[in-house]
Amino acid sequence: MENKSFQTLKRQSDFKQLKENGKFLSASDWLLINYSKNSHGYLRPGWTVSRKVGNSVVRNRLKRWGREFTRKQNSDAVDFNLIFRAKKEKEFFKSLSHKDFEKVLSDAFSVIKKRL
Repeated sequence: MENKSFQTLKRQSDFKQLKENGKFLSASDWLLINYSKNSHGYLRPGWTVSRKVGNSVVRNRLKRWGREFTRKQNSDAVDFNLIFRAKKEKEFFKSLSHKDFEKVLSDAFSVIKKRL
């Protein structure tokens, strides 16, 4: 059974509704965040990571870092989707450090909290 304070977006309809009704934040040149308040009372993250971003090891690392960051958040009831943009430098995500990843996400979350 999933923890009610942390559930991920899984259904295509959830992602579609978020895209149509949510707001966008360009957190960096490699990360776009689509977000919206929800009525569930807890944070619900989702990830969109294309194969163009990297191999499965790189994509899974990004999702794992995203889950870890999300679990640490004491945020309002928000649905959000982290959309990783493919870069021209093929090895960009492979060389991205955890520290840089968390810095971009924490800055983005502070902006999102102000907007909501």
